[in-house]
Order: sequence, then C-alpha cells, then structure tokens
Amino acid sequence: MEHFSKPYTYAVWTKDSDVRFKSTSGGAFTEFAKKIIDNDGYVVGAQYDKDNLVEHVMVSDYDGIERIRQSKYIQSRIGNVYCEIKDKLNQDKLVGFCGSPCQVAGLYAYLGKDYDNLITMDFICRGMNSPKAYKAWLNEIEKKKKARPPGYGLSIRKGAGSHHREEPELILQMVILRYMRQKKIYSCMDICLQIYT
Repeated sequence: MEHFSKPYTYAVWTKDSDVRFKSTSGGAFTEFAKKIIDNDGYVVGAQYDKDNLVEHVMVSDYDGIERIRQSKYIQSRIGNVYCEIKDKLNQDKLVGFCGSPCQVAGLYAYLGKDYDNLITMDFICRGMNSPKAYKAWLNEIEKKKKARPPGYGLSIRKGAGSHHREEPELILQMVILRYMRQKKIYSCMDICLQIYT
C-alpha cells in the first residue's frame, strides 16, 4: 500500500440530510462505513462506554454505525481491537478502521504488513484530550447535579448550520477541552509529519 506524503484532498458530505444532522463532520464516515458493511465487512470506530469514556469497537451492521458516529474529542481505549482486526483480515474480510493518525500508525505497526482488504480513515488531529481529566470533569457535574451525566456530544445541528447546546456544562466543555490535552501529544510525529491513510 502506498502512503502519500502529499495526499489527494476532497471535500465530501453525505446527501442524506438525516445522517448529516446526526453527524459531526458531514456524514462521510457513515457512507464509507455503510459501503464496507454492505460488502460483508467490519468497521472499527470509537463509541462512548457506560462511564461516558471512549473505546474502540468493531461493528458489523448499521445499528453499530450509529454508536461509532460523531467525533469524540478524547483519547479512546484501543483494547484488543487490533487483534480483532488482524483476525478478520486474515479471514479475507474487508475491514475499515477510523481513528487518530497515531492510532492508524499503531495499527499498521501491529499488523507488520499491508493488507489489500484494510481501509483506514483518520482526521486532522489537534491532540487527544486526557480521559482522566475528562472523567474528573464528569464527576464534578455528577456531584453538582446529584445525577449521572447522560453522555455528552460537543455539537448538534440546527437547519443547515451547526451550533452548540445552551447547557452551561457543554459550553464549559468546549473551553475545558483545550486545556485537557496530554503533554505527550506535543511530540507526536503523526500530527503533521506522516500520512498513513
């Protein structure tokens, strides 16, 4: 597989207005994921877990896509998903993986070779935010409201544009996340210097 130093660049979004409404960046990921699943494949992406933290999971149907749609903005747990991907690839199954540039690099390093049946998707990464700091912030909300936070996304859509909910915690989240980045990301070679997908 060829890795481009200067990638081809396209601006895309889904024609499905409902998917665009539920998506964070135009819904292109959903369309790619559906195509992979339609070809008897598997898609790996990030979902919120029961504690409102983020983990990578493998899905094989449209319901699964719903869980892994939208940006999450904090570092996800990879767990055993690289092993699961390798197993499916060795069974000649089509697999799509979506993650940060360093997670994509980690997957290629783990696999040790290129697979024609692997499609990787990443995004422009401004640095992963700390799950520990995010969890501490959620705990503060839980103490204040005396209830477990229901889960948070950073934006919703209204009409053709995007805007943020009026709840103070969500507006605060937009500010706080800039200060939750882990120090190690500032030396991450994958942010600017290498293109893996």
